[in-house]
Amino acid sequence: MKKFKAVTLYISLFLGALYVGERLEDSFALISDSVIKNELTYNIIIKTIICAIFLFIGKRLKLMKFNGLTKEIFKFYPIFQVLALYALVYSIKAHTFQIESVVLFLFFVSTLCTGFAEELCFRGVLLPTFIKSFSDSENVILKSVVIVALIFGVLHFGNLIKYPENILGVTTQVIAAICVSFLFSAILLKSRSIVVAGVTHGLINFTFSGRFLSESQKNTGDISMNLNSVVTTSIFFGIILFISIVMIKKVNRQSVLNSL
Repeated sequence: MKKFKAVTLYISLFLGALYVGERLEDSFALISDSVIKNELTYNIIIKTIICAIFLFIGKRLKLMKFNGLTKEIFKFYPIFQVLALYALVYSIKAHTFQIESVVLFLFFVSTLCTGFAEELCFRGVLLPTFIKSFSDSENVILKSVVIVALIFGVLHFGNLIKYPENILGVTTQVIAAICVSFLFSAILLKSRSIVVAGVTHGLINFTFSGRFLSESQKNTGDISMNLNSVVTTSIFFGIILFISIVMIKKVNRQSVLNSL
């Protein structure tokens, strides 16, 4: 019961911060009259606050070792160089879609902040919380990953508030979120670094959200999906799910438990 209350509190903190951000965004024009610039800027601010909240919670719960947030984190420094190169290549590609450079920069930072915020909350705090709860179970790792993935996926149904007419698209997003949650958990458990999981999450958001950014720039608002897109997306993320489960099954259970 105590663990359940803790999980409820963590999710409430995450959703509460998002709600406050939405209300502030609706009430104030922060940096310009551009809707997309204000939206991205507020997202960066709110997600940074969420990161700080869950870093604090992780430290209080002594989860820094589990998340790889120790001095050894510096061995992953080269990943930031790869990140910079990726951003450069994608920015060149973005000119094809006529995306304004300032918007592209804000979008890039926004997707990274989102990646880290969600990783710190769901994989950095919720995942080890469930692993501790089911520590006596033989399949403790996979069981915990499944629960976190379902929570992470179902919460994406909240996008129906913004796009109530796009049930098919949002449902597909939920399924995709569940699948990639397995991937992010696998990356965290194998690399033992929330930084690697956060960067990967951010890059995936950055890559797959490009179409939405392009549509926002054109003010078309078209984010619909057809049946062919759904089938293709389902196959792609199904493969990701399979690979992730294989990776998770190879994780050393005792090693993970020793880090908690």
